[in-house]
Amino acid sequence: MLHRTRFTSTIAALLSTFLYTLAPVSHAAEPVVRPAVDGIIEAFATHPLVGLGELHMLANELNFYTLVVRDPRFAAKVGNVVVEFGGSQHQDILDRYLNGENVPYAELSKVWRNTVAPDPTLEGVGYQTFFAVVRAVNLSLAPDLRIRVLLSEPPIEWSAIHTKEEWQRIYDQRGEHAAKVIVREILDRGKKALVIYGTAHFYSIPWPVSWQEPAAGLAEIVERSHPNAFYRVAPYGGYKVPGCSAALEAQMKWPKRVLISPIRGTALEAALMRPECMQKMEQPKPAIPAEELARFEKRSYEIDTGVLADALLYIAPAEDLKRTPQDPAIWMDPDYDRELHRRYLIRRGEPLHPLIDDLRFYAMPPQPWTWQ
Repeated sequence: MLHRTRFTSTIAALLSTFLYTLAPVSHAAEPVVRPAVDGIIEAFATHPLVGLGELHMLANELNFYTLVVRDPRFAAKVGNVVVEFGGSQHQDILDRYLNGENVPYAELSKVWRNTVAPDPTLEGVGYQTFFAVVRAVNLSLAPDLRIRVLLSEPPIEWSAIHTKEEWQRIYDQRGEHAAKVIVREILDRGKKALVIYGTAHFYSIPWPVSWQEPAAGLAEIVERSHPNAFYRVAPYGGYKVPGCSAALEAQMKWPKRVLISPIRGTALEAALMRPECMQKMEQPKPAIPAEELARFEKRSYEIDTGVLADALLYIAPAEDLKRTPQDPAIWMDPDYDRELHRRYLIRRGEPLHPLIDDLRFYAMPPQPWTWQ
């Protein structure tokens, strides 16, 4: 009886060990560091959408987009990019340009000039350059293998917008409209896409009630009908609190342009979420309840550090991050400049500050990128 009990116990132990090796590990594995473009391409093996968070106007990240689309594997395995920096009413213009047609600049520039949101599309030349790079790649490919860039911002006719309320009605449709584009053009057709949007669009945010922001973001809306569609990548932009960026970088010693995953449940999560590096937000006017501000503050820190993402994109140390140059057409074209001032007045109810038009800033060497 004793031998039988020992035999049974041994078999049970072996079976338990075998099942443990098959079952998912309860804790996350240690982060793996891999070349960033490789990591992006590999993510499409498990997800139809890779959501690449954007830090608006970051030149280093804009350059990284071009590295992704230049990689032959991208056109072969993915072939689609959905971007925030373009108005969907001009999709036909962009399609013609990316397929090699000679589209006049006055017509092509409508793609990034006529958007409902003021950023990132209106200012940085890096966004225009991205379209030019995709065109160059496409001209080397057969027509049926070319990369398509989908503009997902809701259409707006600025000549018909005269009040903030008129603009706000369209602005509030941004998440829903982009989600419909992704579902209709990508997921329902069994395709894959790199989705480039401001990082916060990929997460739910506990907005203060009085701010009346749309309740759901882009990724949340998409995943209602297509669960787990997104693999989320957050870019590293350093910290607002002095000294925190250098401390993290000295600890991690990452090479440039790498993708690190997983984050959650690893030592990296704690390293990124250092309490002393969370910048406290000033109480806005009118004031909001302290508990609402605290929830929003914590969520913003989680998004900024990247701990909510599936992977962290580390392009360069924070001190090497630069702002993309501003589009000179803003001040070289007086009519366009006046129109931008008109739109600003509609959205904000006040004139654009004169210091923003100080051209001495733009004549300087490349300026550091900073959190806005």
